[in-house]
Amino acid sequence: MHIERIKIKNFRLLQDFSIDLQKDLSLVVGKNNSGKTSLLKVMDKFINGNENKFTFEDFSLPYQSTLATLFSSDIIDEEHYQEVGIFMNLLIKYTDADDLEFISPLVSLELDNYYVSLQFAFSLPYTFYGNMRTAYSEFTAKENAKKAEDAAYQCKTWQDFLTGNINKYFHVYRYALPVDKEGNDTEGVIIDLQSIRDVFHLEDVISFRSIDARRSVDNRELDNTLSGQTSKLYQQLENSEADSDKLEELRDKLREMDEGLSQNYGDVFTDVIDKVRQFGGIQPNDTIIKIVSNLQQEILLKDHTRVVYEDGGGRLPESHNGLGYMNLISMIFEIESIRRQFARHRERKPADINFLVIEEPEAHTHPQMQYTFIKNIKQLLQQDVVGKDNVRRKIQSVVTTHSAHIVAECDFEDLKYLKRVGELGVISKNMTDLEKEYAGHIEWYKFLKQYITLDRSELFFADKAIFVEGDTERILMPSLMKISDDEMTSEEKKSQLGLTSQNISIVSVGNYTHIFTRFFNFIGFKKICVITDLDICNKEKITDKNGKEREVYKTAELDETKVQYTTNSSLSEYLDKTIISDLRSLTSDKKVVSWDDPAKKWKQQTNGNLMVCYQTTIDGYQPRSFEDAFFATNKEFMKTDGKSFSGLKDNALVQFVADDDCYKLAQNGIKSKATFAVDLLVDRSHSDKAGYVGWQIPGYIKEGLSWIRKD
Repeated sequence: MHIERIKIKNFRLLQDFSIDLQKDLSLVVGKNNSGKTSLLKVMDKFINGNENKFTFEDFSLPYQSTLATLFSSDIIDEEHYQEVGIFMNLLIKYTDADDLEFISPLVSLELDNYYVSLQFAFSLPYTFYGNMRTAYSEFTAKENAKKAEDAAYQCKTWQDFLTGNINKYFHVYRYALPVDKEGNDTEGVIIDLQSIRDVFHLEDVISFRSIDARRSVDNRELDNTLSGQTSKLYQQLENSEADSDKLEELRDKLREMDEGLSQNYGDVFTDVIDKVRQFGGIQPNDTIIKIVSNLQQEILLKDHTRVVYEDGGGRLPESHNGLGYMNLISMIFEIESIRRQFARHRERKPADINFLVIEEPEAHTHPQMQYTFIKNIKQLLQQDVVGKDNVRRKIQSVVTTHSAHIVAECDFEDLKYLKRVGELGVISKNMTDLEKEYAGHIEWYKFLKQYITLDRSELFFADKAIFVEGDTERILMPSLMKISDDEMTSEEKKSQLGLTSQNISIVSVGNYTHIFTRFFNFIGFKKICVITDLDICNKEKITDKNGKEREVYKTAELDETKVQYTTNSSLSEYLDKTIISDLRSLTSDKKVVSWDDPAKKWKQQTNGNLMVCYQTTIDGYQPRSFEDAFFATNKEFMKTDGKSFSGLKDNALVQFVADDDCYKLAQNGIKSKATFAVDLLVDRSHSDKAGYVGWQIPGYIKEGLSWIRKD
């Protein structure tokens, strides 16, 4: 049995929100303020019965305007009144193998219907609506009277009234809703769970616990967070039947210590007891006062137990741990404590659904620890909860994260992506749904799934992305972005945030950017800049070894007397052009496109969210690659006396100085593109030297960086 879907309305960022969950672990990812914490909080408020913790600020901002009509309009009659509030629906799925004892009052009698739908509402029934309107009329009358006495007085608003009285009129209600075989709401009888309290208990069906991001770990001196958790764990162990022999052994040891300490206390406190006898008038054979030892296990653990760690043969207190280790250890302690709570001290069977949310486990931890954590935590959470009569239940868990490293260690199918839509809403997307977008190109989907999870998980957390083709661009791009920022005008700095200050992911995908097209749209980047090569080629006919004639594309310099082509699939994907002359004629605004979903293709749109940048003419010369464009842009730099590049072949630079042939140097003179890129970075580090002649960014890359910098 598990929660298959959660729907939430009108709670903070979750205005009209729905998320599908995995049976075991769901990894919820998304940028900051995308609703991950809101999901945890609304579940806690509803399921754990914290009714009085809802506040006016919990209502989503758009919904607050709906609440305003309750006060601004005429009184609504009961027939036309629609109950307002915050709502959460849980769709529960069970199987024939599940124990249905606890949930049986809600199980459908319809054959093959394995769904139960629960609705939680923090709402305003009509009766309380009438009471609220009456009270509000009295409230406004008093405010108006104050205004009449003092013209400078600012009358309180309906928001002030409702903020102070929210829990007087809004209350928590829980229902079971009718649902069909597919899990969709349908017409039928709605059951008020309060009305069947004698046969149905929510806590037997769902037990909800969470470990939120605001964990109390600290490494200040005298901090004993972990030690305190040992006392909490001990109490839960003592209330269970687990390890009873070991616990009894501990009690025996404490009794032995009590006897020995009591004897010592008698010797130490003899003088004090004699004074009590003297001043209290206690006669011989009267009541005798003794000071005895009474060591209690839980107090002993809380106040007299320390968690330490050993280093170099010595013991150090827990506060000497780094925050990362303390966070990790604390979470493990907390998870183990929650597992004991789920087991319910073996007093009765565990709940049908034991639901745990862990928020941002990556706090203070380095990448390798994050990899290790998620790998091991999945194994820990897969262990059954064992309750009374050895009844076993699974843990269903949700982990929210900002960590690309944690994403990389999870199954692609477990990912749930939260995305802000507009200013005031959040939607959830199942990564499994992305496969549908790649219908007809399943091999693309398989590549993408592996590439994203293993190498580029940070794309889930980026606002913008720059896709580059080769190693040179990948290595140089951070430096190119900084140079571009340094070259911003004073006016640009007033209106634009620098590239290095924005959340931009740099991804090298070779000549396969087109494979990411559907992923771009699924995630919904604010902007994407594709920096690629023109790849000029001639189409030629050849006869192969089998005697068959076929057409091939051969690398070439620009020849305006011929019809030449590009072999770059990104250019044909985004711009729908393959002829070089057509590509060269495009102005900057014609290189900006957006996705046309009905047509399932990219279309030119001046205010689109994707720009394709490729080599443009430099002083009458048309490059075909980055290196080609770089040499044409930086001839003076390349020819400066004393220059040498490890990434170039021997004598290649000498030849370039002699013949000025950028195409030839790019095609034949490079020994290692990656090494040449590092050469350029090293050279740039000397820019503060007198007489330094610096290299410049090729124009087509400047064009792309300038475009993506703007919002």
